[in-house]
Amino acid sequence: MDFDFGNLVCKPIPWLQESGEEDEIVISCRLRLARNISNVPFPNRASSQNLTEVVERVQEATERLDQLGDAIFLPIEELSSLESRILVERRLISPEFVQQKIPRAVAFSSDEKISIMINEEDHLRLQGFGVGLSLSTVWDELRAVDDGFAECLDYAFSDQFGYLTACPTNTGTGMRVSAFVHLPATEMCGEIEKALTKKTPSGLAVRGFYGEGTDVIGSIYQISNQLTLGWTEWRIIEDLIKVAKEIVDKEDKSRQKLMNDERIRVEDRVFRSIGILSKARLLTSKEFIEHYSYLLLGVNLGIISQIQKSTLNELMIITQPAHIQRLYGSSMRALERDVYRAELVRDKLKL
Repeated sequence: MDFDFGNLVCKPIPWLQESGEEDEIVISCRLRLARNISNVPFPNRASSQNLTEVVERVQEATERLDQLGDAIFLPIEELSSLESRILVERRLISPEFVQQKIPRAVAFSSDEKISIMINEEDHLRLQGFGVGLSLSTVWDELRAVDDGFAECLDYAFSDQFGYLTACPTNTGTGMRVSAFVHLPATEMCGEIEKALTKKTPSGLAVRGFYGEGTDVIGSIYQISNQLTLGWTEWRIIEDLIKVAKEIVDKEDKSRQKLMNDERIRVEDRVFRSIGILSKARLLTSKEFIEHYSYLLLGVNLGIISQIQKSTLNELMIITQPAHIQRLYGSSMRALERDVYRAELVRDKLKL
């Protein structure tokens, strides 16, 4: 394997530095497609030989796909634990994928907009990412990659049920659509539960910062569809966009209300976070995300101008544990990471 993780952790995620629709409240969005190869057992039923052949077939297809450009292809078993965790922190692979003990690999585009997990729950998990609520653009890009794979691989597909998947809830389109929404004002106004209890035709799941079963940190919520069977891809996308825009509208009104009625309260939260980050000598990952949230709010409301949103989004990624450890080039205890994290934040924000 010839891939420079040192270079990867030194740079921000390229697409996260772009601008997009509703990006003052929607941090990012993701589309995921579950696909399997016909006449090959699902990963949880397949033999090691079956799964090795799947990896080889997908690698060959990846190399032929113009849509992926110079894609990076990495067999997971050749990675160290630290390298795998770096990919998790950049959301190129899932935490569950790392834990598996079967032949598996990941491929991703150089701009990190597209990633493909091979032999996760399904033979292929294709992911597309974008900033803000740019789901239409992400879908166009991901669909092109999916169509390219379909020409090289014989997908398991039923005229009656659609794409066949290891988990029945994914059968149909095999699509999951999600968005990370930043809702500090809705929280401060005490209306978060009301805002997130939307009833949508495709169902709405609300998760924490790191996905299913994790806590909400920094007022960042992950919302996604639940149903795929009997739905077209566009209906699922449009349904999530509709509910996301309702949530965005609620957050926007809450921000306006706070700035009109309680501006000093908002400014206090923002400047307290600046003060803590400028002086802290120990900073955990969770603490940083909490303060990142208030700084991001301050930037988007025009309360602070000396900090760029692109810098905050870069720090959201590179302050995570595996990135810190690789950036500073050694194995370290949590306390040591907290020291380096505080130093990195002060340096990047020029505090």
